Parts: sequence; C-alpha cells; structure tokens
Amino acid sequence: MLFNYGQLLGKVSLIANLVGRSGVLSLTKVTVQALEREEHLVFAALDEDGRVLDQETCEKLFEIDGQVRETTHKSAPETEQLQKVLKGSQDVLVVRIAERNKKFFEEEIEKLDRWAEDLKEGLEQELKELDVEIKGRKKEAKLQTDLEEKLVIHRKIKELEAERSRKRRALFEAQDEIDRQKDDLISHVEAQLHQQIEQEELFTIRWEVQ
Repeated sequence: MLFNYGQLLGKVSLIANLVGRSGVLSLTKVTVQALEREEHLVFAALDEDGRVLDQETCEKLFEIDGQVRETTHKSAPETEQLQKVLKGSQDVLVVRIAERNKKFFEEEIEKLDRWAEDLKEGLEQELKELDVEIKGRKKEAKLQTDLEEKLVIHRKIKELEAERSRKRRALFEAQDEIDRQKDDLISHVEAQLHQQIEQEELFTIRWEVQ
C-alpha cells in the first residue's frame, strides 16, 4: 500500500520520518477474556531494515490517504519477525489489562471496607446513645415515687432496649452482607484470573511512504 504523505496538509512527525521507506505491516484483532471481554486492534510492522514501527506510528499511518497495490505475501523471516513484534505488543496489553483489573479489585475492596467502617461507626454511636438514655431512664425510674409514672418509664426503657437489640442485629446483618459481597467479588475475580486470549489476523500489507 502506497501512503501519500506529500499530499497531506500539515506535518505528522512520526510519518515524516518514514518518507522514502517501506516495509511490511499486519493488523491483528486480539480478544482478551478477563474480568470482561475486550477486543483490541494490534499492529505489528517493520521497515525494510527490520526496524519496528510502534502502535502509534501505525495508527497515524492509516490517517493518510493511500492506494492499495499488489497482494501481499509474507516471507518466512518476515512472518517470524512480525509474530515476535505482535507477541511483545500482546504481552504489554495483557500486563496493562491485569494491572487495571488489579486496581479495580483493590478499589472495590476498599469501598466495601469504607462502607463497613462507616456503618459500624454510625451504628455503634447510636448504640452508645441508647445505652446512655437507658441508663438515665433506669435512674429516673428508681427515683420516681409515683407507681403509674414508674410504669410509664419502664415501658419506655423496654422500648429503648428493644430498639438497641434491633440496632445490634442490624450491625451484624450489615457486616454479614458486606462479607458476602466481598466473597462474591473474590470468587468472580478468581474465576476470571486466567486470561483467555484469541488472535485473528485481519490483514497484512507491504507499505511505502512517499
């Protein structure tokens, strides 16, 4: 494929360095199944001296008008070299995805931990306030001489103790729910820990920049 850099308005330094040079280039769709299914277009390209063109340069190359020429046939050495370049790019891609998934996992665990801590602090504060109120009511009941008023206070104490019991149960249930969500997250990540990779070569061309 002949790319007409000379007809381009403006200058693209990455491509300007390729004027007068030629080589071979392939584009492969790499599908990675990890936490989710991802598809990436990965270039592998060499010039006539065997120097590697990076991904950004290849992408810029296809922003320039060009004309398709004869059908491309790769030689055995070219095929081997392109496979090495593709393997290197694929390895970088896989590491990047793994790092991103690691960051996602750590952030999700941190969110659950913060939620657990906030919930615990909030409920524990409410329980402390109920304890103080119950203690005060009991003291009030002891000092009350009127039986009817004493019964009213004890009824209120009973309601407060029931509320305290509900708050304690809510604390345990919330912790159980957080632990369940953590288990689900860990199980999901473990199930997808081993990445599955598929490759589909889309095309190979001989390129030249004028």
